[in-house]
Amino acid sequence: NIERSGFREISSALLAPNDVLLIQVNSPVPNHGAVYVGGRGNCIFHHPTGRLSGFQPYGGLWLKHTAKVLRYVGS
Repeated sequence: NIERSGFREISSALLAPNDVLLIQVNSPVPNHGAVYVGGRGNCIFHHPTGRLSGFQPYGGLWLKHTAKVLRYVGS
């Protein structure tokens, strides 16, 4: 339903603010989502388990386990 919802999968090399990251951590399928914010801190906005939603640098675990990068292009 990704394309029907107006999203298109893109290369991580084209990552830009407002792109959606589908992240796969300890699961056979993507099980976490984040929005790439960018900026000086190369940040994402997401809701990690057991913590409040917030900004965090995009790297380490999140970068390593990114399964797909999606961009909204409209329907």
